[in-house]
Amino acid sequence: MRKFKTSFISSLFLPLFLLCACPQILHAEDGDVYVIPVHGMIDLGLASFVKRSVKEAEAADAKAIILDIKTYGGRVDAAVDIKDALSNLKMLTIAYVNPRAISAGALIALSCKHIIVAPGSMIGAASPVKIGFAGMNQQKTSEKEISFVRSAFRAAAEQNNHSPELAEAMVDPDIEIKKITRKGKLVTLTGSEAIEAGLAKNEAKSIDEIIKLFNLNKSTIKMTRTNWAEHVVRFLTHPIASSLLLTLGFLGLLFEIKTPGWGVGGTISVIFLALFFWGHYIVGLANTMDIVLFLIGIILLFTELFITPGFGFVGAGGMLCILAGIYLALVKHPIPQFSWEFNLLNTALYTIGGAILTSGAIFVLLLRALPKNKGLLSHLALYTSEKQEEGFNASSVEMHTLTGKKGIAHTNLRPAGKAMIDDKLWSVMTDGDFIEEGTEIVVEKVEGNRILVQRK
Repeated sequence: MRKFKTSFISSLFLPLFLLCACPQILHAEDGDVYVIPVHGMIDLGLASFVKRSVKEAEAADAKAIILDIKTYGGRVDAAVDIKDALSNLKMLTIAYVNPRAISAGALIALSCKHIIVAPGSMIGAASPVKIGFAGMNQQKTSEKEISFVRSAFRAAAEQNNHSPELAEAMVDPDIEIKKITRKGKLVTLTGSEAIEAGLAKNEAKSIDEIIKLFNLNKSTIKMTRTNWAEHVVRFLTHPIASSLLLTLGFLGLLFEIKTPGWGVGGTISVIFLALFFWGHYIVGLANTMDIVLFLIGIILLFTELFITPGFGFVGAGGMLCILAGIYLALVKHPIPQFSWEFNLLNTALYTIGGAILTSGAIFVLLLRALPKNKGLLSHLALYTSEKQEEGFNASSVEMHTLTGKKGIAHTNLRPAGKAMIDDKLWSVMTDGDFIEEGTEIVVEKVEGNRILVQRK
């Protein structure tokens, strides 16, 4: 169901995707060699870049792809995505371990037909681990998870004529290989050991040496680079950035609900929530169904607030749809099975929970501060001019005598408006409820210059 696409949302995102997510295409002549850097943390943003580069190489009928690998590892699902992108390619694929392909990086190296190592390089150490909060308390995973990763390594090795046993030994410490490793120890090979074990073809100090080694001298070298949009997407999908985008989006939404008409709050909310979903859509986490679910939640919530006053099943359903849409946009698999997927679930919950708590706290603080400070943020609150000749009375002493008195809503309260109390017109507001004009109300309390009322 998560792969289902709707044409409406796709039509909204496709132009932005083509403009920002896809860099300028390198128009290569037949037989060119594409060099793709695989540096740093392996995440879905990097996987998206590698897949895009591989597609460009295929479209250009390139002669070879060289992956310049320098990583300590990262997300298992991102590495599997890269492995799948490299599978069944007709062109020559070469992994250049320069200088390390650790953990998920080793799977990417094994997914290439040939492995070349740089002097002083390392490859291996790919057993999955459970990582606690802030990277602490690492623990060994279950046999189910080790079996999954082990099979992925074995499949990549078999497909590219590498040693399946050696690949499995990088993942499972219980596998013993004579003269290489004993039981209880993971395989991590130096460059020279990888050559001696038959895993690596040769040693090279640079890309130029690899070109000579494979007789690709007549080929043009095309160095692929991440463009600005891919850098932005990787930033937007970082957990801290995602939490900040949601916080600002929720904050704008709260102000839009609190004040009548469309204003700055709604605009801010649309901008930041659109950035959140766009970034996760590009890397393949969010799909159109997630976005549609979120939009349905927004529609239901506003319907409950402005069309069917009160807060019941429609509003609750809207909130659930909003949270579900955001959650599905943060995780690749809604129902986790492996420890790394549970880690992503925890990250998603921290992101959503942190955004809700932070935006709520900021909203409450601003509501208290805005009536006293009509500065830069005053446009987020409704201010009116209250004149004596128009029937208004700003006497704080008299206002505090209104507590408990009854009156009539002179205008619709959404939640702010006017009410007739003791034959005088007062500016009042509800605690978020909608009250129609002509409804009997009672003054709940007076806070400063705010008169809070509720339905009688």
